[in-house]
Amino acid sequence: MKKFTKALVGSLCIAAMALTGCSSSDSGTEQENTESTENTESGTEPEVIKVGAMATQKPFIYTDEDDNIIGFDIDMMNAIDERLEDYTFEYQDLQFSALFVSLQTGDVDMLTGGIARTPEREAEYIVPSINSGSEDSSLVVLATDTETHTFEEMGGKKIPMDPGRFEYGEMVAWNEANPDKAMEIVEMSDVSQAESMKMVADGRADAALVYRTSFDEIQSQLNLPVRMDDAVATRQYFCQLINNDREEFAKAYEEALQSVIDDGTLSELSEKWLGYDMFAE
Repeated sequence: MKKFTKALVGSLCIAAMALTGCSSSDSGTEQENTESTENTESGTEPEVIKVGAMATQKPFIYTDEDDNIIGFDIDMMNAIDERLEDYTFEYQDLQFSALFVSLQTGDVDMLTGGIARTPEREAEYIVPSINSGSEDSSLVVLATDTETHTFEEMGGKKIPMDPGRFEYGEMVAWNEANPDKAMEIVEMSDVSQAESMKMVADGRADAALVYRTSFDEIQSQLNLPVRMDDAVATRQYFCQLINNDREEFAKAYEEALQSVIDDGTLSELSEKWLGYDMFAE
């Protein structure tokens, strides 16, 4: 099977209500992309699947110093692309607030990169039945706070969270189940994990919920007087969301995803990018 060149689309900063698609006005570049994706085995051109992602989710998907989109998800998608003769992928770097709008309007065909599996998303989009990874989050508190470990100790304490994130739903569910120990969720659209940790450091919040794979990288840059607790607060399973008009592609994609799990490819990529095998369970 032929390997197809990926056309990495530059950062797209569309707002949540802006429904403009992303396209190139450079006809020469379009011609080059067309030629590079031709399937020379069949003489036909593979169908381009536009993949949206928020490229700030290191190590899953992020941009390097040269503005290339890299990470576990890109390597995974490339491995899957090798198994899909009739399709090839192009990527769009989107803000979180634009991800789902772009999928709903058809500006992109699918989403990847730290997309949590939820019943609501499974009801609204085509979602492969196979998880493409997982991620644990833990509480980050002041270094002097040795008492806060899980939501159990967060009663009455402030913690920032974007209402659009998976973790927000977990936190709300905890509050509803434990009203006597409810935490105060500070709702902030597009708040980053780094900003959440800064809020803890300067006293604007009592804790932040941060991916365990992200903490060391953020701390290496900010060196804040905080610590990450050893206890896992939430675990989310990742998936891809596919536009409902792409049923045929979705079936082929799920088969290819299963194949890269079965042959150990994703275990190897997990070791490469995360230092452990997410698929060992």
